[in-house]
Amino acid sequence: MKGFLQILGFLNILGGLITGIATEGWISFIIWVSAGIIGSSIFFGIAKIIDNQEVIIEKLNNTLGVKTQGGKLYAYKKCTKCNNKIEESYTSCPKCANREFE
Repeated sequence: MKGFLQILGFLNILGGLITGIATEGWISFIIWVSAGIIGSSIFFGIAKIIDNQEVIIEKLNNTLGVKTQGGKLYAYKKCTKCNNKIEESYTSCPKCANREFE
């Protein structure tokens, strides 16, 4: 999704540049190129927001013991014996039956 938004941003700039050249006027050229740049900032901004969200989710997964499934956050604990990540509601590890968690 992020890459698609960046491509749309570049196409918006390119479209403004081509339209500006086609108008054959200096003022209209500046207006169309400016409109392309301003319009593309929306796509680049949304792509940056998505990138930041992915970074935050990755940090949650690695440091706070939270994993995502289908857009929802689930807390998990890690088995000390087999390092399996399981949901917090389990009292023992489904793989090795260990009851000690990190």
